[in-house]
Amino acid sequence: MAVQDHILSTGFAPQIVLTKEVALTRALGAKCVRSIDGAPGWRRARWAPKVETRDRRIEQDQGVAAMSVSSTDKGLLTPDNGVVMFIDHQAAMLCCLASDERRAVLANAAVLATAAQIFRLPVIVTAIKAPGFDGSIAVELAGALKGSALITRTSMNAWDSQAVVAAVRSTARRNLIIAALWSEACLAMPALQALTDGFGVYAVENASAGINPPAHAAAIRRIEQAGGVSLTSLQLLLELQRDCAYSEHFDEVMALLAHSINNPHETP
Repeated sequence: MAVQDHILSTGFAPQIVLTKEVALTRALGAKCVRSIDGAPGWRRARWAPKVETRDRRIEQDQGVAAMSVSSTDKGLLTPDNGVVMFIDHQAAMLCCLASDERRAVLANAAVLATAAQIFRLPVIVTAIKAPGFDGSIAVELAGALKGSALITRTSMNAWDSQAVVAAVRSTARRNLIIAALWSEACLAMPALQALTDGFGVYAVENASAGINPPAHAAAIRRIEQAGGVSLTSLQLLLELQRDCAYSEHFDEVMALLAHSINNPHETP
């Protein structure tokens, strides 16, 4: 039996074809690639049955492919294509960290928040409100995040919150830059599910932390294995500035950079 006839008779082609196309598309970015049947583009082959799948709905509903690089500037983040989300930087989450690690995470989270302010990226802040968790952000970050509304929830997975997902979607941006405590749950779970929903996910490694270093490392590794990207708060800051000839924010960026280098454990 020919491959085409086998696929038409079994109905198993959509998953196989879609998997191969997504792999090709992720490898080549937003460039046009060729489908298995020779048709241009990165949609299904012409002869594959039109079976409704999650990825198909993503393409129809949002008009984009489920890949990290499709909405970037050749893989780079810009002030126009990202949204930043802070998850659970709360006193109850910080208490398990060693003193130096706690100060470093808060300082890096503040750099991230300040970078978002400088370049006017949308910022979403969410915290758990449940027994033992008061639903408020740590005072060290309150100033840097004062312009952002706080969304409280009960689930460890922020992507379970309709209000959080709606806030992300309302920005109309496809690249989700996430910092969270703790990495093994509150960072990994929303990151993994946002990836399946077609978002590019960027985990800010040094503005997040786990219960211990191995747990944090495993969470970052799992996100990367699923297609996410790890970066640091300063890396994002410099990527947003990109060119020293862009004078609008240059002085602010250089001041924040100098503070971070000279005072790595102090919030700006």
